[in-house]
Amino acid sequence: MDTFKQIRTTLFIGKFMPFHEGHKLILDTLIGNGDKVKLGIKREIQPDELNELKKELKDIYGFDIEIVELGWFDRIGHGRGTGYTFDRIPTPKDMEVISSSKIRTQVKRWRW
Repeated sequence: MDTFKQIRTTLFIGKFMPFHEGHKLILDTLIGNGDKVKLGIKREIQPDELNELKKELKDIYGFDIEIVELGWFDRIGHGRGTGYTFDRIPTPKDMEVISSSKIRTQVKRWRW
């Protein structure tokens, strides 16, 4: 008898500015689990930045990853029994120190 495996859709929220190894590790984990992944961009994004991110992701994964522009927010709220979960994707301790904010600061510092 064939078994039916339900494909989950995971919304992975972040700024992704820049997309770094920590983001890649989480995406790899989700895709490796068979999830369909949507990236939720938690900021205003310019069309050229969006196109660059889409191209980078396609170069890495070989297929389009859906991107949802969420704009800026500070909090996620939900009601009772919503039918979805909030899951923390485990990452190695050395990956948890990676920060897009720190990367952006370093890039600004090294620009001429």
